[in-house]
Amino acid sequence: MSSIYQPEIDAPKANSIRSGTFDRMFNLPPQGQGIDDATITGWLTSLGSILIDNQSSAGNHPDLPAAYTYLGQFIDHDITFDPTRLPQKQIDISTLNNFRSPALDLDNLLGWGPTVSPLLYEGRAAGPNAGKLKTAAGLAGNPGGVSNDLPRLQDGTPLIGDPRNDENLLVGQFHTAFINFYNKVFEDLTSGNLPDPGPPGSSIVEKASKVVRWHYQWIILKDYLPRIIDQAILSNTILYGPKYYRPANNTTTYMPVEFAGAAFRFGHSLVRERYHVNAIFPNASLSDIFSFSSSGGGIPVPNVWFINWNRFVEIDPATPAQHSRKLDPYAAPTLQTLPGVPAPSSLIVRNLIRGWSWGLPSGQSVATAIGVPTLTSQQILFDPAGQPFPEASIVQGFGLDVDSPLWYYIMKEAEVLHAGESLGPVGSTILAEVFVGLLRADASSFLSEEPTWNPTLPSTTPGQFTLSDLFRYLPPQAINPNGGDTGPL
Repeated sequence: MSSIYQPEIDAPKANSIRSGTFDRMFNLPPQGQGIDDATITGWLTSLGSILIDNQSSAGNHPDLPAAYTYLGQFIDHDITFDPTRLPQKQIDISTLNNFRSPALDLDNLLGWGPTVSPLLYEGRAAGPNAGKLKTAAGLAGNPGGVSNDLPRLQDGTPLIGDPRNDENLLVGQFHTAFINFYNKVFEDLTSGNLPDPGPPGSSIVEKASKVVRWHYQWIILKDYLPRIIDQAILSNTILYGPKYYRPANNTTTYMPVEFAGAAFRFGHSLVRERYHVNAIFPNASLSDIFSFSSSGGGIPVPNVWFINWNRFVEIDPATPAQHSRKLDPYAAPTLQTLPGVPAPSSLIVRNLIRGWSWGLPSGQSVATAIGVPTLTSQQILFDPAGQPFPEASIVQGFGLDVDSPLWYYIMKEAEVLHAGESLGPVGSTILAEVFVGLLRADASSFLSEEPTWNPTLPSTTPGQFTLSDLFRYLPPQAINPNGGDTGPL
């Protein structure tokens, strides 16, 4: 696989953030300072092992359709990639490398363009479709056609910019939707159905890439983040700029470990244990979802498993979408035993140990640093009715209610301050600062190049663009390939 993916990692690209380093937003002491490695990893293992979502319907997020869970995973695979093994002791983060461009430039989808990343694109032999992203349909002899699976080599290796987008059925189908999105923009620019985005003299590939990237960035800033974080914090960060994450320029931009190792791992709590995939599989297990990947062996994805996107995002009001789970410290049971992952195989245990090994500060110390009240022990240990949370005895016994791991604190803040419907001030600040900071540092982003720009693709509200609008723009065959499956869930 390295021969396919290495060019996308190493090749240069104009106006893009290229730094591959991790660093700290806050110069604060690490959580658990002074406690020996074996003791604290034991504590964190005990805590993470009990943080299991009971999957009651009350835990569904009221305003976050399930597609946003996998948009978050897709974004993460666009800006961070640390392939190192889970450390079992604290490490020097200067030894970590980020093998993704820390820019919202879709290098996981578009690579570095057809010259440097030709395996991702149709070549000149495809005629008018030259410059489109390859599709599974294209590899079957229909260049540029709508596809509902990733393009693959004969051995199943996906022809995509980041192999992690073949980790499970949902992120793979999401990547496939973005292939179809780019190809539709390409077609509409070629036919003159879209306004020319410029610059003069640029190719259709360059213009299509710009349109797709800017609308993707808009969705993140104006649709995704407002559903997840505090709106006032986001608005102030956009208006006045970041206060704590201020990379000097696009060649010194780093990926903050507080973001990569804690705050942006909030999405693990959103994962459902079961999904309505389509009318054929209305109650698929998370184990089923993991099985459709190169590592799971269920590839190419059979037609009967193609997703009905109406059930994942608000496309058709007559066909309601299932929702993500709430923002809290609890994760779906299947995530406690990830397939093919060496011990510890619990995703939440791994989050906690990784954060400790990277020397992340406690949630309380970050709250103090940004000038917001810290959660009290009472808030961390007991629900509003005075009943102890499931993990209360472990948290209190190990003193983690006053020196909380950053990831746990961020998720507990969301649970106790906002009933699991949005992140609190610590999580919101880190996410707002990093996303706005990355867009400001990238000279080719819409926020840097044309901050008054508004989306140009069709949408339900002119001048706006949401994830729902993106899916409505796709050909019908890309939305619900198996047909049917309408009405209530």
